[in-house]
Amino acid sequence: MLRVGLVVGEPSGDELAAGLVKALQKLHGQVKVEGILGPRLAELGGKIIFPMDALSIMGLAEVASHYLELVSVRNRLKHYFLRNPPDVFIGIDAPDFNLKLEYELRQSGIKTVHYVSPSVWAWRSGRVKTVAESADLLLTLFPFEEKFYRGEQIRTICVGHPLADAIPLQPSTEERRNELGLPADKTIIALMPGSRRAEMDRHIVPFILTASECFARDKNLHFVTSLINEDMLSQFRETVERYAPGLPVTSFIGISRKVLESCDLALLASGTITLETMLLKKPMVIGYKMSTISYYLLRWLISSKWVGLPNILAQENLVPEYFQYDVNPEVLVPALKHWIFDKNAADNLRSKFYNMHVEMRRDTNKIAANAVLELCENNLT
Repeated sequence: MLRVGLVVGEPSGDELAAGLVKALQKLHGQVKVEGILGPRLAELGGKIIFPMDALSIMGLAEVASHYLELVSVRNRLKHYFLRNPPDVFIGIDAPDFNLKLEYELRQSGIKTVHYVSPSVWAWRSGRVKTVAESADLLLTLFPFEEKFYRGEQIRTICVGHPLADAIPLQPSTEERRNELGLPADKTIIALMPGSRRAEMDRHIVPFILTASECFARDKNLHFVTSLINEDMLSQFRETVERYAPGLPVTSFIGISRKVLESCDLALLASGTITLETMLLKKPMVIGYKMSTISYYLLRWLISSKWVGLPNILAQENLVPEYFQYDVNPEVLVPALKHWIFDKNAADNLRSKFYNMHVEMRRDTNKIAANAVLELCENNLT
């Protein structure tokens, strides 16, 4: 049996880890997983020591306000793994939580893997050395990330992103629209305000006001969204009723990929969902708000020109990104209208997205699983 300690901090990490665990099961057989897990890992039989929600905090100010709570969770998890050492510990993203835990576990002789490089190309480049000190193996999602670790004493493998393998090269927009009962004769705009509560709270009103303004100008629009749970769905519907009664919007829970596949374009918060939307070949507008303190700190710290993954991967401004005070209808409505009315621009973007998708495809989960098994082969029983 392969014993794996795991920490995931958000739904995309849970999905990433689930793909890795399934590949490990296929290659090795029985795999025991325990740690901070989400629902996808729980479905695979993982033992939840702490729920994933314990780490679902965004922004510098937000993390600072929960610092003692996060330290307590990390210390309790560390002592658990020291008493019950796994063959390998894998931290999925969440670098501010995972790297210190990985370092301390590694010092005790436990093999450690960090899966998903921190955004060292955007800010806090000093974390390159922290990663090298904390992990025996680094698995990156994108080829350009490997160069930042050259010269460091850490094995680095680009495994690609599993979404590029999971999502077909050609989206089934019409089929998905029929499945979800969406109107075939309307322009469908997906509204995706984020998977975390803080993201939802900051984005929901400006996104709905933007949708309302778009609909006031064009009655041929229909809106769709997918939220992660009933509470967020209720919040979304209540906000629509308060700020935009009569807005034609269909809402779901837990089917964000189907919703994105069904749409013509999307208004969304930054994060992995921008990559998913790119792979589904959908034009998009990115809008992102955070606490005022986090915003001004990050403005000073971030060196990257872009935050959205499509722009970072292309190293050009493919899709518009707006932040903080620009996340309002006056800015977002014209950006969405551009993709609606400039068909050539939208088609050119889809073509670029297609080419990027082809280049990204590889057997991610199998590559990652083989690397993990190679690392811990001497520990296997």
